[in-house]
Amino acid sequence: MESTPPPPIFPFDLEVSIKLTKNIIAIDLAKNVLQVCYISIDGELLSNKALNRQKTKEFLAKANPSIVAVEGCCGCHYWGRYAEQFGHEVRFINPKKLKGTWKNTKQIKTTH
Repeated sequence: MESTPPPPIFPFDLEVSIKLTKNIIAIDLAKNVLQVCYISIDGELLSNKALNRQKTKEFLAKANPSIVAVEGCCGCHYWGRYAEQFGHEVRFINPKKLKGTWKNTKQIKTTH
């Protein structure tokens, strides 16, 4: 007798979609100029700008309550507390999770 393989956990015809409940603000921290990426609930890129520290503070103050994603580093707690003052939900991302993406980006920049 032949054994039949178990059915897949997710059938291929099943469409998996995730619905966001808040906008996302992703901040790449640096010394003077921070990269701020703002994504809507629908996943549409609203803005991706390099802002100085003061402009970033103004942006967080004016933005609707969102999820703020920040790479865990020495300045992340300062920015996390600042964003929470305006009703944002802050999430720190482990730098090890971003390392692969960071290396690939760096290699692309050096080859062009």
